[in-house]
Amino acid sequence: MSSGAGGLSRLYKTTDACRTWRLVLSNPDESGFWDAIQFTSPSFGVLIGDQVRGHFPVFFSTDGGDTWQQFDSKPTAALDKNQSFFAASNTALLIDPSNTRFYMITGGGKTSLITVNLHFTAGAICKDCLDLSYAHPELAAGETAGGFSLASRVDGANPIMVAVGGDYKAPDKTIGTAAFWIDDRRPNARWHASETPPHGYRSGVAYYASSKTWITVGPNGTDVSTDDGRNWRALKPAAGEIPDADKNWNALSLPFAVGSKGRIGKLSSR
Repeated sequence: MSSGAGGLSRLYKTTDACRTWRLVLSNPDESGFWDAIQFTSPSFGVLIGDQVRGHFPVFFSTDGGDTWQQFDSKPTAALDKNQSFFAASNTALLIDPSNTRFYMITGGGKTSLITVNLHFTAGAICKDCLDLSYAHPELAAGETAGGFSLASRVDGANPIMVAVGGDYKAPDKTIGTAAFWIDDRRPNARWHASETPPHGYRSGVAYYASSKTWITVGPNGTDVSTDDGRNWRALKPAAGEIPDADKNWNALSLPFAVGSKGRIGKLSSR
């Protein structure tokens, strides 16, 4: 996926290990901007973009990205004119493993966690039958602030979700940089702000199952949590690593991290 105004937002697909690429979709909205794409299987994927005429465009594919359909935009109205998604990490979108719902975390105006429940007709996804609900994690809010990234894991029957963000124009501020949600099946379940937050604005978060650790990254450092997002501590470079090994990352695809200007790192086991 490439991001840019209008037709500069494009989707390409490769089937030969990146040797060649085929354009499969260009943004049909001149004022649109794509922010995130996720697949939970070889066939099902979702694509989201910033609001167009007051509504968030949401597309889906059921054939591995060869073709795309757009959901009815009426239910996906933005809560205010500044509400948007952040494309920093491609993780403002999270699809439930069941493929029956997905989540979108917003910023730029109202900071919201939008849950989208899918409905099916004759076994196919109904593109005109979206069911949305809203929650408001205790994350920073403002034009350059909000939620930037979502990740989840399942503990038995309990889904656990972590969101990170903050204000990218104030990267050292710690307030409103992380929140967690445990078991949305409880009637009183809600988002909680992390008791010990990360050490600044964070644009990406992921769960590293092999070490049972949550990892979040940003320009001024990397933090980890071993209690499902309640408390975070800084992860500092080990002996032999470069002095800024923990800094200047935008996104995670564990065990890899990526940053600006082609920066790529790999998590070491220690």
